[in-house]
Amino acid sequence: MTRLYVGNLPLQTTAEDLSMLVGRICPVEDIYFPGKGITGIHRQFAIVQVPGVGNDDPESPFKQCIKTLNAVRWKGSKLRVEVAKEFFTERLERERKED
Repeated sequence: MTRLYVGNLPLQTTAEDLSMLVGRICPVEDIYFPGKGITGIHRQFAIVQVPGVGNDDPESPFKQCIKTLNAVRWKGSKLRVEVAKEFFTERLERERKED
């Protein structure tokens, strides 16, 4: 499983908007907006899950997505796109299995 971190999203961004944007370059499996907090509005970043095949290749759709969308102005915001870090809970589970 490979994920993209997409930051500095406009507040009104929906999963459908983001799926259409990323989907032009790389297939999208899932989109996760972290908790809404006390404001009821999602935070200004999302994690986009994409197929994990061939992502070490600089010409892979995953790498092209980062290269194409990072620092691009979209809906008035300059996007930040990079490889997402591993979720804390997943890291804990992996480390427990290794022990």
